[in-house]
Amino acid sequence: MEIFVSYKSDDREKTMELVSFLESKGRKCWVAPRDVVLSYASDIVDAISKCHIFVVVISAVTCNSVHVLNEIEQAYKYYRN
Repeated sequence: MEIFVSYKSDDREKTMELVSFLESKGRKCWVAPRDVVLSYASDIVDAISKCHIFVVVISAVTCNSVHVLNEIEQAYKYYRN
C-alpha cells in the first residue's frame, strides 16, 4: 500500500474522486471504510504504519474531526523516526 488517505466522512464524495484519480494513475490507496477488513482501529493503525505517503483531505469540517486528528498523530509517530 502506497498512499493512506485521511478524510472526514462529510468529504467522502470528493475524497473518493481523489482516490479514483490516484488509482487511475497506478497509485495504490488505502481509504476507510472501503479497505477496512477486521476493525477500524487496528486496520487504520496498520495501514498508516505501512504507507509511504499520508494524505489529509482538508476542509472546514476536517479540523473538527477527532478521528482525522488521531490519524495525523499516528502518522507523525511513524514518520518522525
